[in-house]
Amino acid sequence: MVSLTRRTMGVLAERAKLLLEQSGGQLIKASPKPKIGVLLTNTGTPSGYSYWPMRRYLSQFLRDRRIIEAPALIWYPILYFFILPFRPFKKGKCYKAIWNTEKDESPLRTISRNQAKLLQDVLSAQGQSDVVVSWAFRYGEPSIEEGIAELQKAGCDRLVLFPLYPQYSATTTASMWMLLSTLSSSSVTRWLFARFQPTTVIQSLSKLLQRPSKTVFKNLETLTSL
Repeated sequence: MVSLTRRTMGVLAERAKLLLEQSGGQLIKASPKPKIGVLLTNTGTPSGYSYWPMRRYLSQFLRDRRIIEAPALIWYPILYFFILPFRPFKKGKCYKAIWNTEKDESPLRTISRNQAKLLQDVLSAQGQSDVVVSWAFRYGEPSIEEGIAELQKAGCDRLVLFPLYPQYSATTTASMWMLLSTLSSSSVTRWLFARFQPTTVIQSLSKLLQRPSKTVFKNLETLTSL
């Protein structure tokens, strides 16, 4: 009985060796560890400050029903005949004044990328290698759809959406929620809402406004007067 068992084990060992050789030494491939994707989102920015990039961005922004709640029958003629033909020129000049010429992009795009990288570095330093951080915009590029697709491609089966707004608003967070509801395969399983202390926000804005720099006011004008 013992010799039969040894003979059987020897045959199995030979077969296992043969299978290992045929599979390149990987007979059993371990399944990858599930990953969690964190998508930092913000309002958005145009891809350039010339007429057509500005027009595309403004068109997408101003056609959002959460931004302009007027009936489309009334609003669209105003938008397409009186706003989009002219406003891209004016706003393009504002963006040109603050444009990141080194990277050829707007400051918000640069800041958003840096925020995602810093958060990724912090999580990696804490040993959370199963968390992947990316960033996207409600309007412009990269879009939220592209951000979700990127995280899914990276192997994330659970997604967390993190809108970077100091408070809830129908024109910001709710707009993202409406967009998400139209994406049937978004796989977003959780939302995180920023909980900023009001005093902290006020103090930060106060320090910003006290800086004797024209760039500060140009940034504020650009970001608040679309």
